[in-house]
Amino acid sequence: ILMRFNQTNTQLTLHTPYVYDRENGDVPLSDPTLLAPYGINKLEENFQVLKLTGSKMVLQSETLKLTFKGF
Repeated sequence: ILMRFNQTNTQLTLHTPYVYDRENGDVPLSDPTLLAPYGINKLEENFQVLKLTGSKMVLQSETLKLTFKGF
């Protein structure tokens, strides 16, 4: 899955998802259920950036809090 994004210091918006298939052409995604395993529940999802450092990122949407750790 590929998505475009917009970011400010406090907001991350993911939008315009595509199914990655370079050989046959990337196809726009119209079913958000394919995004659910990644913590994205809508075709355009807004996240509040709670923490962003060189080793950790914490994002919060309307329904989920996602924590990413660098290694």
